[in-house]
Amino acid sequence: MEDLGGPVPTMRRASADKAHYVFLPLFGEPQGMESLQALDRALDDQAGGSCRLPPVSGLAFISASGEVGEMLDAWWEEALPADCRPVLLALHEPGLESWVHGLDVELLVGTRRQAEADLYAGRANVRAAVAPDAEAVTRLAMETFPSCFRSPEPAPVPAPTLAPPVPAPVAVAGPALADPVPTSLLAVAEAAEPPSSSGRRSLIDRAIRRRNPTVTSVVPDELIRLALSHHPGRIVSITSRAGGVGKTAIAASLGIVYGEALRASDWCAAVVDQNIGNPDQWGRLQLSADVRTVFEIMGDIAAGREWSVPAWGRTPALAVYPERRDQGEGYAPGQIERFAEQLRRLHALSVIDLPNRLPDRTSAEAAVCAGWLAVTDLLLLPLTDDPTRLRGVLEYLDSDPVKGDPARGLRPLPVIVPYIRSPLRTVNSHPRVVAMLEEIKQRVLAVVEIPKNDRATLAMVQGTPITDVDAELRDASIELALAVGRALAKPA
Repeated sequence: MEDLGGPVPTMRRASADKAHYVFLPLFGEPQGMESLQALDRALDDQAGGSCRLPPVSGLAFISASGEVGEMLDAWWEEALPADCRPVLLALHEPGLESWVHGLDVELLVGTRRQAEADLYAGRANVRAAVAPDAEAVTRLAMETFPSCFRSPEPAPVPAPTLAPPVPAPVAVAGPALADPVPTSLLAVAEAAEPPSSSGRRSLIDRAIRRRNPTVTSVVPDELIRLALSHHPGRIVSITSRAGGVGKTAIAASLGIVYGEALRASDWCAAVVDQNIGNPDQWGRLQLSADVRTVFEIMGDIAAGREWSVPAWGRTPALAVYPERRDQGEGYAPGQIERFAEQLRRLHALSVIDLPNRLPDRTSAEAAVCAGWLAVTDLLLLPLTDDPTRLRGVLEYLDSDPVKGDPARGLRPLPVIVPYIRSPLRTVNSHPRVVAMLEEIKQRVLAVVEIPKNDRATLAMVQGTPITDVDAELRDASIELALAVGRALAKPA
């Protein structure tokens, strides 16, 4: 884009009888300033438009809270006329599409491919088009609001294949996850930010309420603090020796609770389905069939392409990665390592739902377990009072990837056991069950009881989060999340 030079353009006030559009390019530098200068040069002085460069770019401008949010609110009140009609110019970021509904602004979004533009379909205040860089989105603004500009120089929007390479996108706004967690993010645990009656904060508050109007977070302050302290992003895997222990439901519930703890910040959690023999997070979280699968994302990583993060609408700060229904071949350790590296950068916590296999190389499912345990920070091994399941946990604890092997450079893996206790006293008090459970308790960080409750099945039938169908189940999910957060907070 042409370097126009000169001072930063100042606001031009609209005449009383014309709508005052204010164009706000949300691009990083130097593209933001270049866009601002190009817009200002093309503005029609008689049309009553203006442009300003926000101090924060991208999704961070919309989602910022705490000290950064207060700063942006003050900037908004000072820089924009009270009666203006803001127009935000942005490039697509994973998760941006879930924030735009209900914003009292116009939004122009540039994407690299049509599939990303389709994410914004049906949003009356949004125009998304294949416009892969800041220059293309700037031209899009001039074409969309021709009455504000003097005959912009026509230029076709570049095709995605001609777009210059861009860094891999981040799924959360704000500072890169390689930096320490900003202190301002921890402010969400101190007190809720009171909404303003106007300006940036009010339009974002309304958007948040419209995104999920019925959900009120009941997670404790301790969990919010723990969730915000994970740096870099942590990986928690969940597996078992055999099925029937509620593994997938527990993985989904942990992800939902962590997502709620993170929703007021610029971070998010993730649930990754790697149960390649029987992937069923589709059913647990009611995902649409067009969400990209882990298999597809692995292909993107191998080809050096960027990959989008699918957000689950019912929990805004939760990304869900389902697996392909017919994926049974598994992945090489190097593929898993690269995927895990991206997950750490994108998410505060990633919960990996693994197959019901011991970690070894005897099958594709067992190899997937071994590959993920090599990059896992904490392992969850759910069990019931069934002696077979109890013995399975002990076998898992005896496996080399869990107990560690200094000669092979394997460190011991910390373990938490979610325990679905039978309501029958004759079962849970049986001497054999008690003895085996006591042995397990001596070898793990914690055992967290999860009530055996048929409402968990009801949640699947109704397509409702397991944390929403029963207070007892929800409390247990929160206790498990707290145990996970405490374990991850301990020095390695």
